[in-house]
Amino acid sequence: DMQIRLNASVTDPRLESVWLHLQNISPSNYSTLQSGDEFYQTISLQNASPDTIISWQFWANDTAGNLNSSPFSSFYILNRPPSATLTYPNGGEYLAGTKTITWDASDPDGTPLSISLYYSTDSINWSPLAVDIPNTGSYSFNTSPLPDSQTYWINISAYDLNFTVYDISDSSFAIDNTPPLIASWNRSPQDPLYNDMEIKLNATVADLNLDSVWLFINNGTPSNYTPSQSGSEYFYILSGNLSPGQTIEWQFYANDSAGNLNASPLSSFYIENRIPSFEILSIDNGSGWGEIWTFSLNVSDPDNEVLNVSLFAKSPLGSWNFIDSQASAPGNVMFSDRFFDESYIGNSQIKFSVSDAFSTNSSQAIDIFVDKDNVVMEINKGNNTGVVRDTEDTITFGSYVYDADKGQYVSGIQCYFNLTKDGSLPYDITFSNATSDDGNCTYTLDPDESYSFGKQYWISWTNGSPYYKMANSSQGIFY
Repeated sequence: DMQIRLNASVTDPRLESVWLHLQNISPSNYSTLQSGDEFYQTISLQNASPDTIISWQFWANDTAGNLNSSPFSSFYILNRPPSATLTYPNGGEYLAGTKTITWDASDPDGTPLSISLYYSTDSINWSPLAVDIPNTGSYSFNTSPLPDSQTYWINISAYDLNFTVYDISDSSFAIDNTPPLIASWNRSPQDPLYNDMEIKLNATVADLNLDSVWLFINNGTPSNYTPSQSGSEYFYILSGNLSPGQTIEWQFYANDSAGNLNASPLSSFYIENRIPSFEILSIDNGSGWGEIWTFSLNVSDPDNEVLNVSLFAKSPLGSWNFIDSQASAPGNVMFSDRFFDESYIGNSQIKFSVSDAFSTNSSQAIDIFVDKDNVVMEINKGNNTGVVRDTEDTITFGSYVYDADKGQYVSGIQCYFNLTKDGSLPYDITFSNATSDDGNCTYTLDPDESYSFGKQYWISWTNGSPYYKMANSSQGIFY
């Protein structure tokens, strides 16, 4: 890779040309440069082979055709040794399957190198791996045929026809094509399992080069978990995040430093669902159909789920109807509302059901008596009013009938008026009518001479109906 200057002093009055001739290098003839009587040329030795003798001489001729040359001289092209460095595996690695051996090798003289690779388990006795391969810098190394061992070395040799250099791994590396052993995977306790239990999943894992162990659990959302370790046992405890009626899948995984992976068989278990229960605390009974009825019960669930609590009712001539429901955590539940209409008057029944996501528990039918509803009558016309008898003068008595439970006036109900004639009780005469759409009951009186002068008394009342109880107004006065 050097350049060399060759020169000679040439004189002749009729000098025509000077050139340089070399042997064992190409090209062989070179023109020269001149400086006074000195003729010279700088030759690059890149095309010369190492370990070669180069011969050279100057030639000159003149215009008369005379020719002369210098004696042959020579010099020697040295051959320098190559260099080689193993870069992988160089110690401390874990190899499995096919890996790539890498190296850096070069020759300062540019001579192509022949590479050979060897392996050893004691760094003393070597076995050929690849011999006389090109200097590509890498080699695909299939470790599978070799037995597992913690102590392997690689030796690389680089040869340039004159010199051979070596480099071996700085320290041993491991070949491990055996995945970790996973044994004795187990679960405790055994079936049946409930969501308030602690469930232990465990396995025994063994490997000389064990790297990591993890547990795959799919409880609706697949996730990996890091187990605890006690010697060769790895375990994980599940608690508090399981749902009844759920199938849980689980599987242990382990890999080693060489990248070998193993897994236990995919296993599963089922979280049983337990039926919810309830206790009836109080039942309203005998109230009117339009009134607020209140029922209370205590619901419980061993799985502590949110429960759906429902109320059903059956009229004397009807079938079971859904009335109301509410979602509730275990504890006290109260139903309180105007649940019934007129059709439930008489001997009716109610029942409850408590459900979770998988099961329902229902009560027996419970007998209740639904009474007619209460109404009130209030005077709204004809109180403390006077009338002249035996004339065209009249007086109108009025009361309205009101269902306070339902907050509405009652129409179409038969109503009555009792009046005195002689100013003293008991009442002497009765008149009847029916309430109008707005709940009013009225009667207009045109008194004759049978009514005495002065204060008289009157009262309104209803004898009830299929849906309402009897009621009467307060006592009124007319003159």
